[in-house]
Amino acid sequence: TGFYYERNETIDVTLKVMRELFDRDIRGIRRFGSAALDLCHVGLGRFGVYFEYRLEPWDYAAGKLFVEEAGGRTSNCAGEDISIATTSMLATNGLLHETMLEVTRPYDKPEFYVGNAAST
Repeated sequence: TGFYYERNETIDVTLKVMRELFDRDIRGIRRFGSAALDLCHVGLGRFGVYFEYRLEPWDYAAGKLFVEEAGGRTSNCAGEDISIATTSMLATNGLLHETMLEVTRPYDKPEFYVGNAAST
């Protein structure tokens, strides 16, 4: 996962999702400081899942393509297709996507990313 730099509700939501994942017995959480790098790790099969509730297009566009070309699946955290705009991001190996949407979907809020200059 990643943590949006503004310390607002997105941090609280991310931490709630992490708590739910730990309750589901995940093996660990890693963060390398770059959404693009984290997405590449999903595409390479090193990570099963990556999610973040607010990303700019320059943070995810290349990594999104990498995941999809490797056979993984991407969407926003509500399960919708992503256009080039500020958005949430869920990337998985494909097998875990629906399970992760059970956790991320209830917390995804368009106000996290709608109205940003990059999305207009």
